[in-house]
Amino acid sequence: MLTDGVVSFAAGSRANPDFVIETRDKPILLEVGTGKTSSKQIKASPIPRRYGLMASDGIRLPALTGNYIQIPFNWFLLL
Repeated sequence: MLTDGVVSFAAGSRANPDFVIETRDKPILLEVGTGKTSSKQIKASPIPRRYGLMASDGIRLPALTGNYIQIPFNWFLLL
C-alpha cells in the first residue's frame, strides 16, 4: 500500500498506467484512451497489481484475459 497516499509518474519512456486505484490488497491499474487495443502499458508496469482495467473505444466487446479486463470506452463512462 502507499505510505503517503500519493503516486506520481513521469512521462518518460517507461510504461506507466494512466491511473492507479489504491485498494487494501494491491492496486488496480487503469489504462484509458481512444484507439487502444493493447494492454502493453498495464503488463509492463513495475507496479505490483491486483488486476488491470483497460477502457478504449478500440474495444467492442468486454474480455477477461489473464489478470486484466478490457471494456469499451462507453461502458467506462457509465461507471
